[in-house]
Amino acid sequence: MVKKKDYQKKNLGNPYFNKKPRTKRRLGFFIILVVVIVMIIGGIYFFNSFKNNLVKLETEENFSLIWNSGKEKYYLDEKGVVVKKLDEKDLIIKPGEGETEIIRSEATSGIYPVVKDESNFVIEIGKSILEEEKVFFITDLTRQIKDQADFNITNYILDSPAANYITLNTDEDWIAYFTFENSIESQVDLLFSLLYQKVSNRSELEYIDLRFGEKIFWK
Repeated sequence: MVKKKDYQKKNLGNPYFNKKPRTKRRLGFFIILVVVIVMIIGGIYFFNSFKNNLVKLETEENFSLIWNSGKEKYYLDEKGVVVKKLDEKDLIIKPGEGETEIIRSEATSGIYPVVKDESNFVIEIGKSILEEEKVFFITDLTRQIKDQADFNITNYILDSPAANYITLNTDEDWIAYFTFENSIESQVDLLFSLLYQKVSNRSELEYIDLRFGEKIFWK
């Protein structure tokens, strides 16, 4: 009977002796290591992706309108605070009649009203640019008009954040002036009463001025 010690001594020069099991162990360890590394990388990627999407979702839920100042565009929340800057691809700007620009949100498919500030007021992320009451006025005005209108709002114009009135541009090339000092409902009612009862041909309409209570001016 060959003793274990003699067997090992006899096969010491054999290149395959006692190396196969060691190779298998190394291969198994390498596979486990690769799997662990892949799981760690995948976990980090998933966590970062989840965190970014969560932050994006939470932020977008607070968007109320798009603010256009000069060549820059920003998202504003319901309190009028500048949340983030938009990329150029998010908006389409094209020349209209005269100095008017038609601005619409391509990325958001018109979800948010677009307000163009003619004063080009300096913007800082995280700072308030517009009063909360005016943000509500614009968003609620947009909602009420969309519920009744057979035309589209292209954008709004403000002379400055401190202005007491706002101009609405339509895709029919006429505009309407609204004041922040009167109720939204009364001005919307006057707008549609005029459009449906007084204006026979909207293609010839230039403007409707609703800033003076029951006294309406139009051309």
